[in-house]
Order: sequence, then C-alpha cells, then structure tokens
Amino acid sequence: MKKLKFPLFMLAVAIALTTSFAFKPATKHAGDPITYFYTYNSTLLADMQDVDHWEESGPSCSSSGNAPCSITVDGDKEALSDYLDDFESPEDITNSTVYRRTVAQ
Repeated sequence: MKKLKFPLFMLAVAIALTTSFAFKPATKHAGDPITYFYTYNSTLLADMQDVDHWEESGPSCSSSGNAPCSITVDGDKEALSDYLDDFESPEDITNSTVYRRTVAQ
C-alpha cells in the first residue's frame, strides 16, 4: 500500500502544477477592440485628436451632443491616434460616432 501512495501523491502534484500554469490571465492584444471615452471638455479638433483626452472609462453617453462620447478601435492608443488623425474637423469626429455628449463651449 505504501508503494501505491507515493505515485498517487506525485500524480496529484503533477496535475495540480499543470492546471495552475495552464491558464494565463487575459491580456489585451494590439488588435483587440477597445472602447475609448472622450473625457475632455472641449470641441476643438486638436483636443479631440489628443489621445490623452481619451480613457477606457468615462462619462455616460447619449445619441446627441456636440462632442464624441466613445470610439471603438482595434488596438491601443496608437491605433486611436492614427484613427483620429484622419479627421479634418471636430464635426467629422463627432458625426462618426454613435454615442455623443454635450460639452460647454
């Protein structure tokens, strides 16, 4: 019986170690969709194109307003910067979004 206990114990240890290292925590990859929220109170193009004014959490959104509320891009803030740089006016950015918010001008 003693000869059987040790191999069973080692098998249990091996299974425990294997399963504990088999699962990795979820990480964001460069191509994963991320929603960014415009957190700055400005309707100027330069402010809307500044990625420091966009966060992964933010204010509540609605379907109307004079500023964008959220934008979803495939990637990190560099991808967001590339996306925002393609716009020529703040209205273009705002009109490209489904969700908006009102900021004081």
